[in-house]
Amino acid sequence: MMNGYTASSIFDLDIIYTKSLFKIFDSFARPINFVPLMEVKKFEQLDSLRFFAVLTVLNAHWRWQYSDNISIVVDAGRVVDLFFVISGFLITLGLLKTKAKAQSACTSLYRFYARRFLRLFPIYYLVIFLVWVFDHTRIAGTVWWYLLYSSNFYSIIHQDWGDIGHLWSLAVEEQFYLVWPLIILLTTKRFMPWVISGSILISILTKTFWVLQKYPFWFGYMHPIGALDALAIGALLSYAYYYHQARLRSFLYSFYTGIAAIFIAAICIYSKDTTFSSFYHIGIRTCFAIFSAWLVGRSVFSFGGIVGYLLNNRVLRYIGTISYGVYLFHAFVPGLIAHFFTLNLFDNQKFIIYFLTTTSLASISWYVFERQILKLKSQFE
Repeated sequence: MMNGYTASSIFDLDIIYTKSLFKIFDSFARPINFVPLMEVKKFEQLDSLRFFAVLTVLNAHWRWQYSDNISIVVDAGRVVDLFFVISGFLITLGLLKTKAKAQSACTSLYRFYARRFLRLFPIYYLVIFLVWVFDHTRIAGTVWWYLLYSSNFYSIIHQDWGDIGHLWSLAVEEQFYLVWPLIILLTTKRFMPWVISGSILISILTKTFWVLQKYPFWFGYMHPIGALDALAIGALLSYAYYYHQARLRSFLYSFYTGIAAIFIAAICIYSKDTTFSSFYHIGIRTCFAIFSAWLVGRSVFSFGGIVGYLLNNRVLRYIGTISYGVYLFHAFVPGLIAHFFTLNLFDNQKFIIYFLTTTSLASISWYVFERQILKLKSQFE
């Protein structure tokens, strides 16, 4: 799929890239052969993006040596919006394809929720069950927040991360899934971009209100409306991909779009605001979500060059495939290892051990448990 250049059209801008910028930037502009929408089975480079996103989360929680320097470039607070953009894109694309089959709204919703249930619920509730069995006191007072996918509201109300606080982002996505399918399935093609854009605006305005009223940062960070701009930006990308694929491709491969994306990324990198700054949630998170949308869009069409070579790496794609399990398990691995072993090691050595253990657990979960359940999804296509 990644073999060569087109002879004409705007993609001749590759020449400009090569001559005027350094070589690595050329990989962001190098096109591949066009793949018709209905032939796309899986966007493999998105799995590698998931790998880098989850690796950033691991770095934030396990503290690789020099992790403070790494966090200057990209931190976990920003990367969670990459997850949201990917989710918004894929969920909306699936809904648009379902809508095109002219099924009734009830049938479409039933099949959508059945597929989501099979993908998310079994392993999620298995993790909560295991925590309950082996460390009952850890979640005795908060277990219902996790069972009801509302741990983000626990953090907002109590201004605390909670006992297994990393599950808050999964709660946000589940709350998004409760509402978004209805919006997409009941909105006509003509009004859909306006509805999606309006969702982005509502999120930004709401977060602005929270800042002006001096609400705690937890609102902008964990409230589903606070995350709605990133999710809806992904949805807007999905709409453009489904209905205006050729125009989207031209836009994403434009020299000026690439420059703008790098400029936005630079703003995010050099911003002095932190995750705990209220103003961060108005501008910087939204900017990173916009950059993430460009990154996701280019990955959907497949990067070429050096970036494409990296994102097509089978190991990275595999870990991206099991990243849901990696994310679920990683918070428990340091305690699990400490229970059985005493590690007098440097941070980097501990990081490697934690990483190998987590990916091993996630692999076992994927092959023994998750993938077996996912075979049932074919009944709800």
